[in-house]
Amino acid sequence: MTDFPRKGHNTSIPQKRILSDITNDIPRGSAFNKPKRRNSLGFEMVSVPQIEKESMKIPIRPTKPTSIPPAPQLTKMTPQENIKRMKSVSARLKSSTIQEGLRRKGPALKYSDDWSKALQEKSQRDLENQTTQLDQEIRALEQEEHECNMDLSEARRQKRKKEKDILEVTIEIESEERKRAFIEEKVVKTVSDSEQLVNLELEEYKMNLDHQLNDVKFELDDEIEKAKTYQDEAVKEEIVQLQSNIDTLKDDLRSISEEKQSKLKEEMDKLEEEIHLTLKPKFQDETDLTFSLQQKKIELESANNKLTELQTQTLDIANSKSALEESIGSIESNINTFADRRELLLKELQEIERELTSTKEVYTSKESILTKSRNKYLDASEKLRKHDVQRRILENSIMDFTGKVRVYVKGEGSNNDEYHYSNKSYQFNKALCHLSSPQEISDEFSCLVKSILSNTNVTIVFTGESEHKLVTSCVLNSFKSILEKRLQLPDWHFSYNFRSIGVTSDNYFDRLNSNSKIDVDSFNETINQIQSQQMIISGDDFNQFSNILHESCYDEDSFDIIIYIINIDAKKNDKGFETNLVFLDLSRVEDQRAILEVIKNRKTCPRYPTFSKLIDFFYRQSRCLFFGNIISDERNWSPLLDALEVINCMESPYKRHN
Repeated sequence: MTDFPRKGHNTSIPQKRILSDITNDIPRGSAFNKPKRRNSLGFEMVSVPQIEKESMKIPIRPTKPTSIPPAPQLTKMTPQENIKRMKSVSARLKSSTIQEGLRRKGPALKYSDDWSKALQEKSQRDLENQTTQLDQEIRALEQEEHECNMDLSEARRQKRKKEKDILEVTIEIESEERKRAFIEEKVVKTVSDSEQLVNLELEEYKMNLDHQLNDVKFELDDEIEKAKTYQDEAVKEEIVQLQSNIDTLKDDLRSISEEKQSKLKEEMDKLEEEIHLTLKPKFQDETDLTFSLQQKKIELESANNKLTELQTQTLDIANSKSALEESIGSIESNINTFADRRELLLKELQEIERELTSTKEVYTSKESILTKSRNKYLDASEKLRKHDVQRRILENSIMDFTGKVRVYVKGEGSNNDEYHYSNKSYQFNKALCHLSSPQEISDEFSCLVKSILSNTNVTIVFTGESEHKLVTSCVLNSFKSILEKRLQLPDWHFSYNFRSIGVTSDNYFDRLNSNSKIDVDSFNETINQIQSQQMIISGDDFNQFSNILHESCYDEDSFDIIIYIINIDAKKNDKGFETNLVFLDLSRVEDQRAILEVIKNRKTCPRYPTFSKLIDFFYRQSRCLFFGNIISDERNWSPLLDALEVINCMESPYKRHN
């Protein structure tokens, strides 16, 4: 782009220079001195006398000689010139090292440590890699541009060829159409002329015959009139002969007309055949030409589509070139500001390292405090666990000593061994918080469960509101505590069997045998009289037992009462005993107090007469614990709490076997 002088000034616009040629060495010659303002206004202003400054001049520092050539004039470049310019820039970047680039910007910062040298080498490698990558991309773009140009020229040549072929086909079709129209017009004209000629001949024959007929009629009429007045046999014969002649002439006329009609029809058929034979190849040629025209149009459309794709690719290449130019410009600007940015980044890195060091110190101190707190928490948790174990052992011993039936309650009104409900206070062995988990609940009666390994039958009765997986979780946790207790008795051999029975309106179903109905009428003295499926539980495969219990939770709501029985057979040399751990889930029974009355007053529940015998048997043949789960106030739990409080005051009739 050429420079134009400004209006009102003698100086011209300074020429622009590319970013890579700009250095930090600012020349201080007279060429860069600004013109005096009073001279630039167009008139001479009054100057104030000044002292000569020759003696006060400061010596100018000589500028460092540089090998940078002056900036070239910027002109509008074509795409090929842009590509050449990018190649020259990439070659210059590839040949020059990072040290030369930094030397143009000023003296580089020198660090004695290895880290700064490594950072400098890494920056140099990154710049060289970027330069190599840019050079490869430029070569690839040049190759793509060359291929696109070749494809574009080939497409244009094909397009011109197709257009020429289409034009020739169109001209040929038009000429053939004109020939066909001319032949058709000629044939139609010939046929019409022949038809007119035949019609004229027929008219002429008809007129002649009519004249002859009229003449004959006139003569005959005269002769008839004469004959009427003249009686002559010869004349009569002549009249008859003439009449026969008339008939003969009529027949001749009819035969001639038929002959002419047949000739006319034959000639018409011949003309139609000739026309058909003449036009048939023309029609075939027209069909072929129309098909070829369609093919040419399709080829033209495909050529146009290819041309559009090539144009799109050309635009994409141009866009990628512009993006590359922008990236090259940004790289050049980054090279120009590399020294300042590196110094700034190094300062920020030092600050971050100081902050990191201080953060590490704080983290180390907090980590030590956290470790101490964690150790204290673990020690306190272990002490609390031991304390809870001792507390449960003492509570279990006290309950064994008192010999009362045990009753635990869980609900919101719990306070140690008191439970408050509906402005009334109830006294039980334990009142657990309503947030207690099944694990915490089973831990509270784990000592009672473990006593089963000391030849003691245990029955746990769940009453109150039904809670999902509460009973099954307590069964699993109780069995786990039995396995833990077994480890303290290595001389004994234990085997375990499990049964599950569902009760609905005094009907009993085996839940381990596809809910098949079982008969309990024969039950009298022992649980073994109930014929149901038994599952052997392996102490080494606890997960199998857990899966079976969790699967049985899906049909719990189809039964009113669920009975879980774990039978334990213990042997040691010649000694042995058999005990049962029974879980009764009454939480789905509407009138739970009626079942508890069986224990209080030894009455039979009308709805469950056979189960009344079962629960009375469990009560008298095992150490019982009744658990009341009071979660919500949707029902009136006062009758149940009253019954549980009475049971808690009753003496347990069961005595441990010796």
